[in-house]
Amino acid sequence: MTKDTFFVNSRDVLLQITLLTVGCSIYAFGVKSILVPQEFISGGIFGLGMLIYYASGILSPAILYGLLNIPLFIAGWAFLSRRFFFYSLYGMAITTVAAEYITYVMPLKDPLISAITAGCICGVGLGIIFHSKGCDGGTSVIASIVHDKYGIKIGTLNLVMNLFIFALALFYLDFDKIMYSVVFIYVTSYVTDSVLSMFNQRKLVFIISEHNHAIADAVLKQLNRGATFIQGHGAFSGAKKDILMVVIHNHQIKQIESLIFQIDQKAFVIIENTFNVLGTGFSKVKKY
Repeated sequence: MTKDTFFVNSRDVLLQITLLTVGCSIYAFGVKSILVPQEFISGGIFGLGMLIYYASGILSPAILYGLLNIPLFIAGWAFLSRRFFFYSLYGMAITTVAAEYITYVMPLKDPLISAITAGCICGVGLGIIFHSKGCDGGTSVIASIVHDKYGIKIGTLNLVMNLFIFALALFYLDFDKIMYSVVFIYVTSYVTDSVLSMFNQRKLVFIISEHNHAIADAVLKQLNRGATFIQGHGAFSGAKKDILMVVIHNHQIKQIESLIFQIDQKAFVIIENTFNVLGTGFSKVKKY
């Protein structure tokens, strides 16, 4: 391993640890400060731990969550990549410790406001966690194992497992609390997707110009971004034209606009949002 590779890998590990620490702590705060006092349940293994706690009063939701994860990680050792395994083990440990030692109770009385607030907090936490190369344990580990072995979508598996947990909750919780928990799950899912899109969203730029080759050269040298020519032809004129396609970071919008119109003031430019971009210079595929 070269010195440069060591520092690149070290920075990446530090980034992943930071993302997991912050994300898991935020998620645990939302659960412990709002959900537990309100006697709502979250989805996944943490939700199962909360349900066992409400029904029996033994231990605590955090300790039960940690114990329930032990057999999952034992099984996960055989199926998950070592990187995903150890990052997820760390995420699970942080979630367990944070949820156990957070004692603050948010002073919310209205159950609907509580469900929405908890959903916003936990959604931010999960969005940060899912942006990392690990997870917080629980059903994500089960879903990853089954996905790796049978190819079933992770989102589908998580939904099935959450439906099972909520079905069990019907025997132990008031129906009102279950419905507020459903509101929490919905808000959490929405906020999680929003946070992930903030991390992953890039701009896709299409440029139609008589000077596309000069623009492409400037993009490569000044923005350090790749560019691709797509063959097209005008619907009215029938003339063949090269359309330049470039994917950029959000903060580079003004730079590329200035660059394009300095070269060709008559250029036609389309800028679109993208949900996710995978590849060199952007996001990397998450390996389970």
